[in-house]
Amino acid sequence: MRLAFILLFVGMMMSVSVFAGDTAASAGPWGFLPETVASMDGEKISRDEFLRFLVENTPPGALAGFDERKRELYAREVLQKFVNQKILSTLAAADGYPASSALLLADMRKWLADSPKEQRESFERYLRQKGIGLEEYCDAEAAKLGEGELRRRAVELWSKQCVEPRGKVTEEEVKEFYGKSGDMVKVSQILVRPLGTTKEAKDAARRKAEEILKRLRKDPSLFDKIASRESDCTRENGDLGAFGRGEMVEEFDKVAFNMKKGEISDVFETIFGFHIIRLDNAWKRPLPPFDAAVASRIRQTLIAIKNQDIIINLLRDAKKKHVVKVFF
Repeated sequence: MRLAFILLFVGMMMSVSVFAGDTAASAGPWGFLPETVASMDGEKISRDEFLRFLVENTPPGALAGFDERKRELYAREVLQKFVNQKILSTLAAADGYPASSALLLADMRKWLADSPKEQRESFERYLRQKGIGLEEYCDAEAAKLGEGELRRRAVELWSKQCVEPRGKVTEEEVKEFYGKSGDMVKVSQILVRPLGTTKEAKDAARRKAEEILKRLRKDPSLFDKIASRESDCTRENGDLGAFGRGEMVEEFDKVAFNMKKGEISDVFETIFGFHIIRLDNAWKRPLPPFDAAVASRIRQTLIAIKNQDIIINLLRDAKKKHVVKVFF
């Protein structure tokens, strides 16, 4: 879940012909989507704009066996990523990383300055042959990439240059993480995803999760049935599989690694929505001896976790300033 969030930015391509355009949307698997799928601060997000993002962020085979309900849940999941990316791109722009040709221009100038002389001269010859300057080249490239890809690049560059330097890790943290890194859990979840960022949407989602929890407290055996039929998670029976510490967002980790086998949690909130989880299994995996190589890998893992937590917190705060409504 943590990695799925953080590179909202990862574009895994599918065949566009299956999804793109009005005809495919109305006749194909996304026919349930309205012409306006959502709005952000009153600005409409069209079905076509969203479908382009969905196509770029859906790996081949990801939807195999999905019925219409599962496709709708998946679409809401991807829409959340789409909105997150738009919000993060506003933060990136405020720090000087706009989703525009200006971003490409600054990046190209840095690349040229850092490139070997032969590579720089080769590119300059290419521009002369085309009869264009660097700014014209970047304008043309930006037009080819489109708004969504420019947003992705802006957020990625902003994250690398502005966020990553904040992730400092101490030797004590490395040793502490090593001591806990053998902990593994297998978890199933029920997820209730708010249909937007408004107070009304969040309150409705919280109430639904609390009502589900009341039913589970009376009869815990209902968990799989509810996870299959009422949860907003697309995984079969909410099965998230096995994971270690640091692989989920912080709030999820804190709950999952402090439960007993078979226990069902209270409702808790993450940036994805409201969760109820069941601990299906817990065990310790064997660890390699602690040496310099292991310490280096742990350090890189902790830096990634800290950077991701910084972005999530920035996003959580920024979402409070935006009004998002979902229409399906």
